[in-house]
Amino acid sequence: MRRYINWQPITQSSKVTIPITGNGISMNADISAVVNAARPIFEKLKTSLERTHMNQFVAMEPTSGEYFAADTLSEAIGASRRKYPNRLAHAFRVGHQAAVHFGQHTR
Repeated sequence: MRRYINWQPITQSSKVTIPITGNGISMNADISAVVNAARPIFEKLKTSLERTHMNQFVAMEPTSGEYFAADTLSEAIGASRRKYPNRLAHAFRVGHQAAVHFGQHTR
């Protein structure tokens, strides 16, 4: 049996509800709060990450300041969720403007 989630666009002020509780940014966390907390940590580590993890995905857990680098987005987020199952992480891709690019490539 398949289950489907109703799709809704996420805005800067959208709230995410995680069905678990714990320490850190999680239950009913404002997405922009997670981004605003993770971005300065990433920027501080950016030069070092570019030397060691270029083109890899980094899941930044802002409460601890810890990051998880991997070759795929799924692996990076998974590593963060395994260590901090009750917290949200924000993903970056080292050396790129965005973690994921959508759209058509034109030649």
